[in-house]
Amino acid sequence: NNVKSGTGSATKIEEGTGSGTSGPSYASYAAWVWSVYESAWVRPEDASIPDATVEVSVTIASNGTVIAKRITKRSGDRAVDASVQSALDRITTVSRPFPEGAKDKQRTYIIPFNMKTSRGAA
Repeated sequence: NNVKSGTGSATKIEEGTGSGTSGPSYASYAAWVWSVYESAWVRPEDASIPDATVEVSVTIASNGTVIAKRITKRSGDRAVDASVQSALDRITTVSRPFPEGAKDKQRTYIIPFNMKTSRGAA
């Protein structure tokens, strides 16, 4: 809940279940993953839908390497979809391993990118 309330609606991150998926360290890591993707996203100036939202799924290995990434829900705005895909393509690592003591080998995050939500909402 802290991650959700502290980062705004466009930063809603949902995590998969499994061992080691609770507590402050896990929430902080989710916020870190979101910030890496948000920083990499360049909002297109030629978007035709002002509040377009693209939803992605990213799976991170325990060492911080991105092992899977895909758009799960397109916005209907070609420019926005392409800008999100470009951000996904650029990121190969989130540059941090899981918090000490985490037992899971990978985690999957669902991250929405929303044109209407401004940077710096976190």
